[in-house]
Amino acid sequence: MSESIAQQPIRDDALSVNDQLMQQLPVSLAQVAKLLAERGVPIFVDAEGGSVLATLIEGEILFMVNENMDTISFRGLWNRVFSSARYRNAADTCNEWNAYGTWARGYASEPSVDENRAVRMFCSGQIMNDDRDDVMGMRIDDVLNVSQIFFSWLGEQYPDPIRIPDAPYGRKA
Repeated sequence: MSESIAQQPIRDDALSVNDQLMQQLPVSLAQVAKLLAERGVPIFVDAEGGSVLATLIEGEILFMVNENMDTISFRGLWNRVFSSARYRNAADTCNEWNAYGTWARGYASEPSVDENRAVRMFCSGQIMNDDRDDVMGMRIDDVLNVSQIFFSWLGEQYPDPIRIPDAPYGRKA
């Protein structure tokens, strides 16, 4: 008599690439990936199992677990860039965001002419790891919300000339 499919062990080569990558993640990042997927957020898993990338309309959020496995760091990167000449404007805008006292801090990356790197703006913070899906789900929701608010706020400060052709170039007055 043949074994039923449910009783047969699953071979590693029968798993999808995504399932294989999920098995390599630390438990806390696998939980983050699962919770993001439940919320309909497209994710990408690092092939080495070190991070999970969530993609949003106005940016992306990278989740990484710290060495002690008790906190998960996140870094939300806005999808627009500035020339190196506008670094001071970007840094001032991040300082203005940080003055509001939100737990996700805003930063502007240093430009590099040698590396042809533009100024990027991002928010960064940490959340405590928790085994309970409901608690961790609320923390993931907080990260998604504060990152989206940061990205939207940046969009209000610097209207996109492609999306809003009549908007003034640069920071609105």
